Amino acid sequence: MNKKSKLVEQIEKLERLLIELHRFQSPYGFSYDLDEEYWINGRKETYHFPNMKDPRLHRDDAVAVCGCIRDMKDYCIDELKSIGKENSKEIVTQYMKQNDNICICCDLANSEKHNGISPGAGWSKINPKFSEVGFSIDLEKGIKEISYGRNSITTKISGDVGVLFNLTIMDGFGKVIGDAVEIIENATNSWRSFCSNYFGSIEQNS
Repeated sequence: MNKKSKLVEQIEKLERLLIELHRFQSPYGFSYDLDEEYWINGRKETYHFPNMKDPRLHRDDAVAVCGCIRDMKDYCIDELKSIGKENSKEIVTQYMKQNDNICICCDLANSEKHNGISPGAGWSKINPKFSEVGFSIDLEKGIKEISYGRNSITTKISGDVGVLFNLTIMDGFGKVIGDAVEIIENATNSWRSFCSNYFGSIEQNS
């Protein structure tokens, strides 16, 4: 069997990271306990989520995938050079500039790496940022126990239901651009299309 090219290895890495990002929407069974507290009409309401994965890691996984999407640029350039394609850098760069999702992911990765990018700079020119991570569950299926105190109510959530993590991408002015996972998936699909057009089936080349 021929040795895998670096591009194939990068694509496989991207696919693995994308799967990891989606695991957060599965039933949870990890080691992180979270208490969400709210004060409503002088009464404290607490929602206890046992054995879930730290929501902050959902953002970390999104950042990791964006970094992999950004790095596809160099791997595609090198692969085009290896098959004798002229102007390989221009081909890849032009493709990226025409794809908003790839540009946004590249800027998110670079912003994370360099602690921000200058307004109007980068690939997308919109200075994209991640929102805080939110999450939701089906309370009808998820409530395990409710206990009442003098001025409080505590709802314990079962670990048998799925948690839907929400992460959006905003521009530099705070306007929501879209769902982070959806934008990342679209960027990944764009790279798949590029590789299919120029290199054929990745499986055949591995």
